[in-house]
Amino acid sequence: MTLPSTSVLPETELVADLRAQVAQALAGHAGSGLLPAAERRRLTEQYTGEPLDTHVRQALDAGRAPLSASVEARMARAVIDHIIGAGGLQQLLDNPDIENVHANGCDEVFIKFTGGKAEVGPPIAKTDEALIGKIQALATEAAFGDDFSGRGEERAFDRTSPALDMRMRDGSRLCAVMSVSRRPALSIRRPTMINADLDDLVRPGGTARNSERAFGMCVGRACRTVGAIDKSGSVGRGAWTECGGIRLT
Repeated sequence: MTLPSTSVLPETELVADLRAQVAQALAGHAGSGLLPAAERRRLTEQYTGEPLDTHVRQALDAGRAPLSASVEARMARAVIDHIIGAGGLQQLLDNPDIENVHANGCDEVFIKFTGGKAEVGPPIAKTDEALIGKIQALATEAAFGDDFSGRGEERAFDRTSPALDMRMRDGSRLCAVMSVSRRPALSIRRPTMINADLDDLVRPGGTARNSERAFGMCVGRACRTVGAIDKSGSVGRGAWTECGGIRLT
């Protein structure tokens, strides 16, 4: 696999060409069944790196300036994220400090961090149609399961099924709509406190110590008398996290 030798091509065209070559190379493994996640990543990184290395050698041999290290790394990330990740969303999902991602179309992106800070994020796709395609790809990949075992359930996202609510492979919750809104939109809620108990919730911005004791007494009494407890609250207020704390306490 090789990239076009000319250095005047825009980076986006080089990425598209490289992405097509890597996808074609991976398709050659289709006859062996579903590839394990680790092997799929290894092959994707290999097929991405080889033509980039060749491109650098050809540029040096021809007396041209090669791609800079930053451009090469950016291109590799764009290809790998597109093929085995969530495209433009992947860099946000890889950030452990990001709690929520909301997007109205491909370029109106809003990020909320675990500390409460919110800011405008970068575009997550080139066009709205590309965003819909990536969401459809994520919905299709759900059929592979978290470990690519094939025991998942494929979800539809199109004009006949314009609303999607699904669990992503990393445990995040993705909700998306199309057709019924002016632009496609998505919201991703990421779990930031896994297996948290009530002690973990007692922190700045969390449950106060006195409230924790009172809450524990109420939970114990409710479970002894009626065997159940109902927890409610607005989106992002920690209802599910507190339920997890109750379960582990």
